[in-house]
Amino acid sequence: MRVATVDGLVTLFYDGSKELFDLELVEEWLDERYNQLRMSGEEFEESDSETYLTDLGDLESWDLSDGCKRYMRERLSWQQIIIMEGVTEIPEGTFEDCFKVKRVIFTDTVIRIGESAFQDCKSLVYIKLSINLEVIVQYTFQFCDLSSVFIPPSCRSIGVYAFRYNKNLKIFNVPQETDLEDWSVIAGTKLFKK
Repeated sequence: MRVATVDGLVTLFYDGSKELFDLELVEEWLDERYNQLRMSGEEFEESDSETYLTDLGDLESWDLSDGCKRYMRERLSWQQIIIMEGVTEIPEGTFEDCFKVKRVIFTDTVIRIGESAFQDCKSLVYIKLSINLEVIVQYTFQFCDLSSVFIPPSCRSIGVYAFRYNKNLKIFNVPQETDLEDWSVIAGTKLFKK
């Protein structure tokens, strides 16, 4: 994996060689974020991800391990992700909470995107999916900012809440053959009618 500037964006070239999601460090960061909110007197409900997940405060002054600070700084530096040739699957949570990622470009070798792989990528407005993609698991792009999604004909199934709370989602082009677990796939979008 390497990082470079492409089109003015800090870009991660993801080759799948390194596990990028560390649940222990994410939990440490979330716990401290709750503490920071409590100390500020701000009320918070877990569902209020808009404020909670985008208002990062001064990360350096928080009571976090150096490893956690490094981990979050790295994840918060990426603005674009390019999935490299040969990667077939994006594992669960790989890019979750990468709040500044705006674009993701998948190589055509990707056939599966794991649970919550891009969840809470608040700035994500553009994805170019693999033409060979077969499965999008639950929660994959939940709480992103996509306005249009074009699912390739190869995609067999899309899990629940996969695109939930993409509040600006107006175009969701999905092949008739694709199995949607249910319409919760697009709950909380401009397309979802109760």
